[in-house]
Amino acid sequence: MTRTGWAALLVAILISAYSLAEAVATGLTGHSMLDTDAGPAVAHGVVGLLLTGTFTLSVAVLHEQSTRIDAGSRPRRWLRRVLQADLGVCAAVGAVTVALIPVPDNASIDAILGAVGGVAFLLGFVLGAALGLTTLVRRPELRAGAICLAAIAVLVPITIVLGVLHSPWTHIAYAESALYIGIALLARKPLGKTGPARARPPAHLVHA
Repeated sequence: MTRTGWAALLVAILISAYSLAEAVATGLTGHSMLDTDAGPAVAHGVVGLLLTGTFTLSVAVLHEQSTRIDAGSRPRRWLRRVLQADLGVCAAVGAVTVALIPVPDNASIDAILGAVGGVAFLLGFVLGAALGLTTLVRRPELRAGAICLAAIAVLVPITIVLGVLHSPWTHIAYAESALYIGIALLARKPLGKTGPARARPPAHLVHA
């Protein structure tokens, strides 16, 4: 895996651990660990920076692995490009949101950022699932990341059903984790594919 892939995977694991812990806390207690209105600004800033870093590194992985992901497929190339642009919007919104945390009376700006970021965030699940399904079928060497991304197509409907049933376990963290970790794993190199082995010269030439 490349350095960018390792960095993306590390940050994806960290934000996923937080999101899943949030989902469990909400399911068990009915309350969020980090209340949006009353939570400390420092905690909001740390989570916001972590999420922004996840989006940024996800964009970097998609760009870095574009040749392997696209592999001559025009539909998959456009899926990857649109997902890359969509996550770029999420990263930009996240960065501006974090920068505005100390600014008082910015409710109107927060509303605009929330609307733009919310649409981009939800669109990321659709694009991620589509990229995962098409990659899983056509690019077996990217199977680890593709399986995680394809799982979004199952996790999102489950989340919707839980929401309809008013379950306290309704949370987007399950699909969110699959998206971030799935993209990071696209940078994983298949085992045993480190390149052709170099033939050793005959022994009599080595010792000549």
